[in-house]
Amino acid sequence: MGNDCENSENFKDVDHYLIVVRHPLTRLHSAWGNKMHRDRLGHYKSYVELINKKFTDPSDGPLPKNMMVTFQAFLRFVISTNGTGNLHWDNVNKECNPCLYQPNIIIHTETEQHDSFQYSKYLGYEHLGKMQTGYSESFGESSGSIVRPSSDAQKHFEDIQTYFRENIDSNLVRKIYDSAYYWDFKLFGYSIDGFVN
Repeated sequence: MGNDCENSENFKDVDHYLIVVRHPLTRLHSAWGNKMHRDRLGHYKSYVELINKKFTDPSDGPLPKNMMVTFQAFLRFVISTNGTGNLHWDNVNKECNPCLYQPNIIIHTETEQHDSFQYSKYLGYEHLGKMQTGYSESFGESSGSIVRPSSDAQKHFEDIQTYFRENIDSNLVRKIYDSAYYWDFKLFGYSIDGFVN
């Protein structure tokens, strides 16, 4: 450990709770693109079989390249489970208990550089600079995501919004909003604006 860690006066008392969140719809898109990719079949075979048997609809169209289920079928499945069953797509309200812990600092992945810098300032460590973006343009090479990742988080977010508007039925998006993810939208300031026509 460095000298800073040995000197306890460099530590501050924790007087806050922090949570890092992602828009529920982009999080679901990411979970589908990563976990329902053919390279993951060994880990997610039972999910794939269930989704293809019970939640796939002919109107979904063909399977995207390297994917084992359509995104629409995956969304129907997630709705049926009330957004639970796997930490990659569990709703944040269930997984992190924000009503119990009441975070007073929220970092949104869509604005993570700004939010993390503000957090550093709050702690008195603004000299550390901004957090690097969580998106990598190379990530898409191993992901089934139809939307290409971008190192620009805002552009990536807008690209996923466009994908939803052009490919996903608005009623399905509203069901996601009205079901298990309602509190994820409400508690963290998200909406379906931009995702539906």
